[in-house]
Amino acid sequence: MTTPYAHLSLLTIPLVDAHETRSLGRSLLAQADAKKLPKRLHAVVAALRTAFTALEKKLQRRTMRAGAEQGSPGRDDADVRADRLLAVMHGVLASFARLPDGDVDPARAEAASALLAALYPEGLAAIVQATHKAQYERMRDFFSVADHKKAGHAARVEAVGLKETLAALRALLPEYAKLAGVLATSGSDEPEYVRDEMLALREAITTYARRVDGDAAGGERNAELRAQRLLRPLRAVDAQESERRAAGKGAKSERGDAKKEPAEEKK
Repeated sequence: MTTPYAHLSLLTIPLVDAHETRSLGRSLLAQADAKKLPKRLHAVVAALRTAFTALEKKLQRRTMRAGAEQGSPGRDDADVRADRLLAVMHGVLASFARLPDGDVDPARAEAASALLAALYPEGLAAIVQATHKAQYERMRDFFSVADHKKAGHAARVEAVGLKETLAALRALLPEYAKLAGVLATSGSDEPEYVRDEMLALREAITTYARRVDGDAAGGERNAELRAQRLLRPLRAVDAQESERRAAGKGAKSERGDAKKEPAEEKK
């Protein structure tokens, strides 16, 4: 018995990073190149290939640039250390802010939430996925916010135990300023990250998938079989994402049940 074709509903590409997006694009193109396609699908395949090639070239250029800069002591190291410190602080604040009531001191949870909103208003990625120059400027603003006594942020930093981590980041700022200055004066202040290319490929993947799925909407069996083959890599990634979401919900439910048990015992 043949499996009926399952049409896409609201297609969303899982939130994967640039390398995983590139791999997904490569897998979709491999399926598209495996057999001759009808002319009506040529345009979306060409658009997908163009977006994939742009991301591929940018990632290769970034890899080559990183290799060339390995001979500059401290240059990559300063960037890596800064990103790690920023990520550690973001992780600590997010953890305290997300913990259920009763699992953490309410005052500490409030402090973490306030700092998270003040220091990372656009999230961690907006800082660490910027050019060196832009990241330096955001880090500089970071301290003016963290040190703001009138707003109470300095006390909140103490409350969540991030004083030493913040001090380490502050000590790194002059070195990072030099890094940003070197890039600015050498004319090589090109974005180190590939956000635009990654988003363009994600959009091309979405358009391609919807076009292929729409081509199968007529009910022609060959078109349905073709769509199953062409969209197999995307469905596989989506299935993995669904499993992760289900696992997360299950863990959250277990925590909720465990929290209810003492109350039920009192009854």
